[in-house]
Amino acid sequence: MYNRFADKPTLQKDRIFLRIPVKIRARIFIDDHPKDVYTNDLSTSGLSFDIDSADNLLDCFEMDLRLPRSFKVLKISLKAVKRIDLHGKVRIGCRFLEISREDKERIDRFVTGFVEFALQSRILNIAAFFLFIDALIRIFLFMLNIYYEGTLFGKTDPGGGKIYYYGAVLSLYAVICFAANIFSDDVRRKRFILRVSCISAAFIFIATKNISYFGSGLWHCGYPFIIAFLMADLAIVVYTGFAVWLCVNSIKKVIDISKSLYMHSEGIHRRV
Repeated sequence: MYNRFADKPTLQKDRIFLRIPVKIRARIFIDDHPKDVYTNDLSTSGLSFDIDSADNLLDCFEMDLRLPRSFKVLKISLKAVKRIDLHGKVRIGCRFLEISREDKERIDRFVTGFVEFALQSRILNIAAFFLFIDALIRIFLFMLNIYYEGTLFGKTDPGGGKIYYYGAVLSLYAVICFAANIFSDDVRRKRFILRVSCISAAFIFIATKNISYFGSGLWHCGYPFIIAFLMADLAIVVYTGFAVWLCVNSIKKVIDISKSLYMHSEGIHRRV
């Protein structure tokens, strides 16, 4: 595999190679004729595949590649950096020579799906989604409560100043949950840490609310729909707490993988 840090041993220890064995159908062009091949492996900086020994493949060539579960065909320029004879076949090891940043990020996300980083990412995605739904429900109930209090009792300031303070806090909670969803599947280190921070802040809010529910006796109100809401909310608290704990506990590995993806991406775009 191509390694632009080979002459920098002080940086080599920070290098993490993300290579996965995967068979993906792709199309290359030999003497202007299309030829279908199958990858042997795929990494965040290149791939390998086999061709017939008789095929005259140039050092630099184009490839059309469609990742599994994706409809987009990636247009990639490759450079052959290694050729290995395999009894009538030749294994071509390539690095990405020219690829759009959007397509590169697609490959990054696909590759990380085969490493442990994908587990944290999926768990955070689920937590962010449930938190956002919770925020929308809370805002709906908050607005419904203001309307109910104002129309039933004719109050111009239902609930006093406290309700507006809670409304501001609730709005901030919704914005944080929305931000956590925006950064979904982003493998860049700073944005991943920002995601974890957003979900941690949302967890503090929702955990505090659940503690107040226990203190106010809502669990003993006797209304089934309120009990169902409290149970669902408690489940979100437990799941979100688990997601935050898992990510914080493995943050070093996640940062190293994100750093590796960044170095691969920057190296490719500098060479283009």
